[in-house]
Amino acid sequence: MRIDKPNMIRREQYLAVIHCFHALRLSAVALATLLAAHAAPALDIKPTRGELQAEKAWLKQHLLDCKLKPGQLKPVELTPPTPEPGLEVLANNDAVTPNGRGTHRMKIGDKEYSRGLYCHAVSKVEVRLPGPGKSFTAVVGLDHNDDTKRGKGSVIFTVRVKDKVAFQSEVMRFGTPAREVNVDLGGADLFTLDIGDVGDGIGWDQCDWADAKVTLADGKELWLGDMPLRDRRTDAGFAPISRTSELPISFVYGGQSSDDLLATWPKKSAKQKLDSSRTQHTFTWTDPQTGLEVRCVAVEYSDFPVAEWTVFFKNTGKTDTAILENIQALDTKFELKPGDRSAAVVGDPAAARSTSQPAAAGPKDTAALRRSQPDEFVLHGNKGDWCVAQSYEPYQVTLKPKSTQRFAPDGGRPTNGPKGWPYFNLQMPGGGMIFAIGWPGQWACSFTRDDRRGLRIVAGQQLTHLLLKPGEEIRTPLIAALFWQGTDTVRAQNLWRRWFMAHNIPRLNGKNPPTMLQMQCYRTFEKGGEQDLFDTVKEFNSAGIPFDLCWRDAGWYPCKGSWPNTGTWELDGQRYPKGWRPFSDWLHQQNKKFIVWFEPERVGDRDSWLAKNHPDWIIGGNLLNLGHPDAWKWLVEHIDKMLVEQGIDYYRQDFNMDPLGNWRGQDAPNRRGMTEIKYVTGYLAFWDELRRRHPGMLIDSCASGGRRNDLETLRRSVPLLRSDFQFGEGATMPNQGHTHGISSWIPYYGSGCYFTDTYSARSYIMPCTGYGGTNAATRRAYEEARQVAPYMLGDYYPLTPYSIQPGDWIAWQFDRPDLNGGVVQAFRRDKNESPTQVLRLAGLAPSTQYEITDLDGAAPRKMTGKALMEQGLAVELKTKPGSAVIFYKKAK
Repeated sequence: MRIDKPNMIRREQYLAVIHCFHALRLSAVALATLLAAHAAPALDIKPTRGELQAEKAWLKQHLLDCKLKPGQLKPVELTPPTPEPGLEVLANNDAVTPNGRGTHRMKIGDKEYSRGLYCHAVSKVEVRLPGPGKSFTAVVGLDHNDDTKRGKGSVIFTVRVKDKVAFQSEVMRFGTPAREVNVDLGGADLFTLDIGDVGDGIGWDQCDWADAKVTLADGKELWLGDMPLRDRRTDAGFAPISRTSELPISFVYGGQSSDDLLATWPKKSAKQKLDSSRTQHTFTWTDPQTGLEVRCVAVEYSDFPVAEWTVFFKNTGKTDTAILENIQALDTKFELKPGDRSAAVVGDPAAARSTSQPAAAGPKDTAALRRSQPDEFVLHGNKGDWCVAQSYEPYQVTLKPKSTQRFAPDGGRPTNGPKGWPYFNLQMPGGGMIFAIGWPGQWACSFTRDDRRGLRIVAGQQLTHLLLKPGEEIRTPLIAALFWQGTDTVRAQNLWRRWFMAHNIPRLNGKNPPTMLQMQCYRTFEKGGEQDLFDTVKEFNSAGIPFDLCWRDAGWYPCKGSWPNTGTWELDGQRYPKGWRPFSDWLHQQNKKFIVWFEPERVGDRDSWLAKNHPDWIIGGNLLNLGHPDAWKWLVEHIDKMLVEQGIDYYRQDFNMDPLGNWRGQDAPNRRGMTEIKYVTGYLAFWDELRRRHPGMLIDSCASGGRRNDLETLRRSVPLLRSDFQFGEGATMPNQGHTHGISSWIPYYGSGCYFTDTYSARSYIMPCTGYGGTNAATRRAYEEARQVAPYMLGDYYPLTPYSIQPGDWIAWQFDRPDLNGGVVQAFRRDKNESPTQVLRLAGLAPSTQYEITDLDGAAPRKMTGKALMEQGLAVELKTKPGSAVIFYKKAK
């Protein structure tokens, strides 16, 4: 790699930095010295020398050469949340509100209710009683209001007592009569209220536990709407422990701190070159008394300023271990230099929003935000997906003294909900650190400022309190950290994107997956048969619409005419008497691929093959236990056989339920977190085995849309449906926001569009896109998507602030230096009054001439890279709503 002189660190500066690293804590001033504020040239997204040195220095100090000082072993006092009587909200879309829907009464059918709980699926509320309970009664149903009457809400209510289902409703929709609930609590002082979506997304899933009341064993009555309500959605299991070392991990074993224990346990080290750019470091500590082995496996990258690590715990002894708990895969601290003040407003969330900004000011504001120099810690991230317009919305928060920010997904799926995005960009003076939590389960992360200059970051599995049996081994979430320099957060995100593409996205026979156009066999969702497959493809062929991927979605198995009835993973013999092989062979003759939907984890039909033949494999009544060895082996062999026999090229796995309650309901008091760990490792191993047997097979990750897209999942799959929020005209503008938000983190994603007008079709262009219909408008949509999609795998530059407001413009740019060009997409919303927008491009060579081509037919023109970046590209859209797709390429 060529090093420019302005980016080189002088010898005396470097020695000063090394001296700083011998301090007790790594300070932000030391990190900032390495992460020199000389931003790379606009064209060069490659890591600087300072960034590579910063990563090496941090890893060396915190792991490779981390010094542990033996101290006096003292018991650790853990402070779990106090289980006081009241309602504990563990999952819910937005807030649970007592005794009303906001300022309105709850309503089911024609009857209004003034007592109870208003919830929005997916919802999970634990009810903790002050004494033994006798009964629980309620009236349940979808709330009837002006919003839900327009929608397609569909939910199932469940009451669990002592981890068993005591009540479960049928699928309830708008117009379904209210159901009365009367559950015998049998002396239990704890029970759970669950509301699940039926797999079609949570849109309009607004629900009521009306007249919800508990009668205690002593005859006292408690109205749930009057009980204390506590939001526990982002709480960790225990408060972080005090630290005495700089190891980036922590845990408690036998009531004692990992810092104290590891300082006295024998340690072994090993080093292995994995390939030309990765080196693996393994550190193993073993307790000589109990045989607990702690193994930290770290991987260091030479071509990117990235380090990652995972910790494994194994019982090598002959008896059960002591309790292992509060395991944190990341536990580290940064400090600002003396003199830094907390008066910066760079991270004020209002500064990141564009809803109050005039559209024409967007580009300037975006450039200022991304290149601002904070004198405080500023956290950049996104919301997760929960099938709403706000999915993937970016946020920006200043972490001021005495403040805490907590994050965790809803319900066990790792990217589910407004706090459920396990990717973070922590900016500080001179640079920052991007890190990801790879864990397809219930993680938790907190950022805690002290009252001075310190910031502590703690992340890991949300709840661990368990012993290990002889020979048993568990693992923590993966942590990956990228160090970046300067003040340009967009450049930092592009470093992340490049590392993601180089080392994470799953390969097909050793190559990155290509961009694809897909089509749905839309007449075969539940009731269609064999001939419908052929007929749908022939329609596309006759219309001259080229596509790469034929998508067979849910409902092809015996399902009683309703796709959520899963659990019998065989083709419906009545609809597919010859199987799929004749169809898949015919597709392959046309050089097209066949992808098929599966949802093996959710057992949705009580009369299914799995439910009837192997109830011992099912936990919580509806979850196939991937941590069960026999269930895992059956699933691998069964799916592999279907893939081979039916000629399926790509495997699509959906997951339409929240598993957290099933996992935790299975745990014994001294094994809390163990079911989740075994399940997660089984899930990853299942996909690893499928990919080993089928190296040319792509796996599509889906979980009611984009709710399971953590880093470990995305190393094995691509999310071809980034969100279930894709239906109806009202989804078009939010999907522009989805692209704006998700593209900073995930380069490869997909969705489908059911409108073919130009504005809508362009709003859904992605690396994998599909459209409905077979008319001329559909053909144009596919043609445009094929031209744009390859550029979306390059560098990403938001050209306006994020917005889903109808009065704004939104625009972005994808740049492919290897293709000598890129694309700009711009959208003028229907209530915007500014027909012209000036967009300042990024990432171009200043002295190079670029030829600019408007897809809507404007005459090509030429501009220099400097002019495009400084003066900007003027885009005029006379209609509203309106859209533009503009390509640029280096002129010959």
